[in-house]
Amino acid sequence: MGNESATANLSRISTLVVSSLSHIPNRLKTSKNFAAFSGDISGRAAARLLHDSRLDIPQEPPKGLISDMLRSRLTPLTREKGLNSEDVIQEIRKAIVPYNVALIKHAVRLKKALERIQHIRNEMVPHLKADSVRELSQVLEARSMSIIVELILKASLVREESRGYHFREDFPYTDNEHWLKLIVLRRGDDGQVVVRSQPVETPFIKPVESKSLPPGTRKPR
Repeated sequence: MGNESATANLSRISTLVVSSLSHIPNRLKTSKNFAAFSGDISGRAAARLLHDSRLDIPQEPPKGLISDMLRSRLTPLTREKGLNSEDVIQEIRKAIVPYNVALIKHAVRLKKALERIQHIRNEMVPHLKADSVRELSQVLEARSMSIIVELILKASLVREESRGYHFREDFPYTDNEHWLKLIVLRRGDDGQVVVRSQPVETPFIKPVESKSLPPGTRKPR
């Protein structure tokens, strides 16, 4: 197997999987419970990907892979000029934190926030600099935040319904007929995000209604 093929396979296995995390309560997203919950989902999804694809995983990493990864992560320490990680993290927060993006969602606002995050990831993150190991950890945090926020926004756009803390102003009903599903995102062979849905099995308790208003919401006029 060539290095290119092996690297691609390893990249697919290590890809970040986000499964319907966009509707998890915000108060849980900063908790250890959420870390364990999301980690379990991602781990199981990675295991299924490995099993289903039957990838030929090399026993040893491809030559140069580890050094390339280290170089990528340590490059900010070598830059004399660049952007400050705290400023970039603040820009990410400005895009995702407003209530009409994080809580009361609409396709127009989600797309605008997504465009902003993609600009940050493509135009700002590659120019981050660090003067110490501590600052380097913040650079890596900003890089990870830009990736995760982009995935959350894409999942929120795909889920055209309201469920739990995921409320779509343009799709105010919970739609059990079409959206009783997990949303799974992964990196494709071309490096682009691939989105798919996975039905949720309900062997014991099934939804009473195919469509309903989430608790605490008013019927749209």
